[in-house]
Amino acid sequence: MLNNFVVSDTFDFPTFEHNCLPYFAEIDSSSKDAQLFRSVMYQDIKVLKDLLSDLKNKEFPDHMFTFRMPKGPATNEITKYCFRKLERMEKKVQAYNILYYENAQKITKQMIDYYQKAIQKNKILSCKVNEYKRFIFDTFPTLESFDLLTKLKHISDLDSYAKKLNVYRFEPINDDEILQSLKQAGNMLQNDYLPLGKFDDDFLNFCYWNKKIRMFDNYVQKVVDETKNKNGRIDYSLTKELNEMFLNKFTLTQKEETALKAAIVRVFFDRLYIKYPKYIEEQENYETFLQHCKELRDLTPAQLQINRTMITPEMTNTPFSQIIEKTPYLIASVKSLKRIEYFTNTIDMCSAVFKALRGIHCFVNQNQHKSNPKNNTETSSKLDMSFDDCFSIFMPLFAYDPPSNSVAVSNLMYNVVKLNIPSHFEFAQLIYTSIVSFIQDINLDEFLSKTV
Repeated sequence: MLNNFVVSDTFDFPTFEHNCLPYFAEIDSSSKDAQLFRSVMYQDIKVLKDLLSDLKNKEFPDHMFTFRMPKGPATNEITKYCFRKLERMEKKVQAYNILYYENAQKITKQMIDYYQKAIQKNKILSCKVNEYKRFIFDTFPTLESFDLLTKLKHISDLDSYAKKLNVYRFEPINDDEILQSLKQAGNMLQNDYLPLGKFDDDFLNFCYWNKKIRMFDNYVQKVVDETKNKNGRIDYSLTKELNEMFLNKFTLTQKEETALKAAIVRVFFDRLYIKYPKYIEEQENYETFLQHCKELRDLTPAQLQINRTMITPEMTNTPFSQIIEKTPYLIASVKSLKRIEYFTNTIDMCSAVFKALRGIHCFVNQNQHKSNPKNNTETSSKLDMSFDDCFSIFMPLFAYDPPSNSVAVSNLMYNVVKLNIPSHFEFAQLIYTSIVSFIQDINLDEFLSKTV
């Protein structure tokens, strides 16, 4: 019945006043309707039992991607990077599938039990479908925080990329070509930040062709060795000579130098991730953190003590999750935060956080009826909001669908030192680490008592 179906359902976060279970309705047992209802109920039980059998026998493939990493020195390091990413996402997809089918079994068993009791009582089964659906969502929670479709797409993209890299041979790229690519990248720089793009590919190619990757690995090892003497801190200043080796090779403008530094940072942290994935993979008990997020996202602006000037009166007592779902700016912010789990370095992570903060700024401008809610926020590095105002809205926004390695990312942001980043990224980093720490330690009862 289910064949090789891999669950791709995404779920809303329903709110409801009360639970509504199926109930046993009286009906004249001698009527034709009663006979018809009982006949249908027997058929339903058979269908449910067949479904339950399929659910119990559901098997998941060992791998959800097609390529296999070759053994030995022939393996490209960049392929290993893809493999690490795929492996991590695969585990999460498998966990989601297992939970989904376990809950499906419980729901199916429950429905069979209701039907059988109704038949024993010589009654028919009835319920309000929408209310029972909400009851199911509450009784058998799913991993709402797991954006499955996004992860499946990333798995597909990385799978294709890794397969190509298994047979890929880097083409030679000379100094003139890399310099030309760098000049183009410098022209695309905005607010001291260059998004991942063509130059990063060219620079990685350049490093492989000129046998510089080994140098990155040596500096990664040097930095990791020093973490023991620095209480776990990752001191990026130890890579100074590595940076200077590339920076002194060319005569560069300020923008070109910034773009090149960003590419060096990305390669360095990619290498760190390949060699020591523990720095970015979640190591702590994540279930408690997710539970706190689940509780926070449905609080109202009044409970969250959000400044009334930043919302409309109608929003005051509306669960913030519902506000997000009706606000394109906030939906875009949630999507930006979800991208964090696919980055390995704090520059790109902070960029994603700051982009989410821009969405909050647009949301506030819209509520204050400004003629242009965007108000240059898409390109500006400034936010006309205080830390406290940003914090109060960012918290439920983050809790709505947090990155799957939220705590590990926060730890990485905290532990990486002497990596020069723009001031607006420092603000984004402070917001992120503060939010994660707050959610980890929150006692919801105490928090709500302060809002009364």
